[in-house]
Parts: sequence; structure tokens; C-alpha cells
Amino acid sequence: MICIKKIAFYVVSVLIVIIIFFINIFIIKNSVPSNITEFYQDFLTAFSTGTYADIDPYIHYEVPEHKSLNESYFLNIENYKIQSWSKINDKLWEVTTFVQLTGDSVGEECYHFIGNFDGTLKVMIGPYNIPEELSQGADLSIYIPSDALPPDVIVFPLS
Repeated sequence: MICIKKIAFYVVSVLIVIIIFFINIFIIKNSVPSNITEFYQDFLTAFSTGTYADIDPYIHYEVPEHKSLNESYFLNIENYKIQSWSKINDKLWEVTTFVQLTGDSVGEECYHFIGNFDGTLKVMIGPYNIPEELSQGADLSIYIPSDALPPDVIVFPLS
């Protein structure tokens, strides 16, 4: 009877070690590298306190009109809250951030992407600004709101 209890104890102990091992691998695989979180935090700080010239070095655009629109109608971030991170592939992370711009009483949830361009990190605002070399065929349509305009339709504010 004592022998069966010892065997059961050892089997349960080995199973617990195996489970802990796989949990740690999952956590390590899906944790956001510190260089990416620090880079994004620096971007948000510049966006909160600086001018467009301060955030321009952080951003990559595939759609030139998005850059000119953001440059012409730049507003600082007044409040933000990082809600979640998702690893799309080894070169691309998505970060969902609630953003409230200066003068905006409501704010909105935004999808920002951090891409690794051969060792250089860049922020892409929205999935339309992600080059194929980074998306590697990933389905980015889940990051496009159902009421979003197509990327070739640019709406300039009236002022």
C-alpha cells in the first residue's frame, strides 16, 4: 500500500513539473519583449507632450496621405490606456490602446502595430500602414472597424 502511494506521489509530482514547464514556455513565448514595450511607451510620451516632429521618427506609413493628414492636423494624446498586446509574428506586434486626443471628450480604441524593420522598430497606426514584409500574410482585417473607410478615401476635417 505504501509503495502505491509513493508511485502515485511521484507520478503527480512529475505531472506538476511538466505542467509548470509548459506554462512557463507559453508565458515566455507570448510575453512582450521589453525593447518593444519601452519603444511604444517612448512613442506615447512623445505623442503626449511633443509636436508632430517629435513622433515622426517613430512612425512608418505605407499610405503617404495618412502622413500628411496626421502632420497637418496633429493633436496630442491627452489620456491613454494600453489594453492588450498581441503577437502577430516574430516581426510584428499589435497593441490595443484607448486614446483620448486633446479636445476629445470621448476617446477611442486604436490598433497600433510595432514592427521590426531589420532591427529598427516603427509604429504603424492602423493595419493599412503595415507592409507585406512584416504582416507575412497575416489576416489584418480583424483590426479594421466595420465602419472604417477604405485606405484610398482620405477625409480632411473642415476648418
